[in-house]
Amino acid sequence: DPFMTLFYPGRQQDMVKSMLDMYKHNGWLPKWELAGGESYVMVGDPAVPAIADTWLDGLHAFNKNIAYRAMTHESMDTTTVNPIRPGLKVYLKKHYIPVHTKGVWGGMSTTLEYGIADYALARFDSTISRTGDVASLMKRAHYYKNLYDKSDGFLRPRNADGSWYKPFNPTTKKENQPGFVEGNAWNYLFFVPQDPHGLAQLMGGPDQYIQRLQKSVDKGYFGMWNEPDMAFPYMFTYFKGAAWRTQKAVRETMKQSYTTGPGGLPGNDDCGVTSAWYVFSALGFYPADPASGKFRLGSPVFNKVTIHLNSKFYPGKTFTIRANHASNNNIYIQSATLNGQPYNKAYITHNAIENGGTLTLDMGSQPAKNR
Repeated sequence: DPFMTLFYPGRQQDMVKSMLDMYKHNGWLPKWELAGGESYVMVGDPAVPAIADTWLDGLHAFNKNIAYRAMTHESMDTTTVNPIRPGLKVYLKKHYIPVHTKGVWGGMSTTLEYGIADYALARFDSTISRTGDVASLMKRAHYYKNLYDKSDGFLRPRNADGSWYKPFNPTTKKENQPGFVEGNAWNYLFFVPQDPHGLAQLMGGPDQYIQRLQKSVDKGYFGMWNEPDMAFPYMFTYFKGAAWRTQKAVRETMKQSYTTGPGGLPGNDDCGVTSAWYVFSALGFYPADPASGKFRLGSPVFNKVTIHLNSKFYPGKTFTIRANHASNNNIYIQSATLNGQPYNKAYITHNAIENGGTLTLDMGSQPAKNR
């Protein structure tokens, strides 16, 4: 959705309108619509981050009040069978979803997914002045903390009585790990894009977070074949002095996981999301948190790229990324300017891009650990 919002805003708005029309006709937003029918496969509440992100990025040609009602309905309604958020009642009661909750595929994974959707809805509500639910939604966005086991340092499944589910092996193959959806504990360890600093505190501080994330990258414990892991190479950028690790990890992932031959994608393209990761990364930025209005900076492949903005939706005409001296060896950002002014942030905002301008990055072969 961030890709469509930036490059095809008209189509993105139309898709949001279609989702809201589905809500008006059947009472629920789509979860996994396929060929005009709802399949209800996969987990979480994916329409909420998509709609919230679209609005937060400035596309407002849909009814915000209907969007509010639709998203609030499925995030709050426990009086009827909720096909979008199974397990919602126990989620609200226990502040996590136990491992063997009826009707729920992967209680641990689903808890994390709901937290991301709750965060996105809170952001949307605060933007449209529907602030009554913001505090409770933000509290729910931190329910992931109830699944963090400090004794072994992993987010892991819990039983209904609060005990940890056993046996537990963080590297068990994805098909054999109760509580998880298409992954294991390593695959989900950093799947808290709404609160990386809070997760770091649970781990013992930023240094521990960075060390464990680096281990995940070095050992190949994260997988580009599954959406929860795709932002992991970019998570270093949330911590001062560690952005160079993202620049290295992104370039390595592009080289190792993508090729131009048959089977050149690391798994199912999943409606284009796997390809979008590569396109974003080649440009030099990625939406690690889809409800923040920010793109985390990586390592541009091209010396110059110009994004031609849609004048019907955005005030700027073009946004250019210049990566001076970028090459297979020069993968690290040494310094940056935005529209000629020094720029020290590890992200670029959607607003800065839509207003047009130039981001200039000076690239080099050695990490710049002061950024």
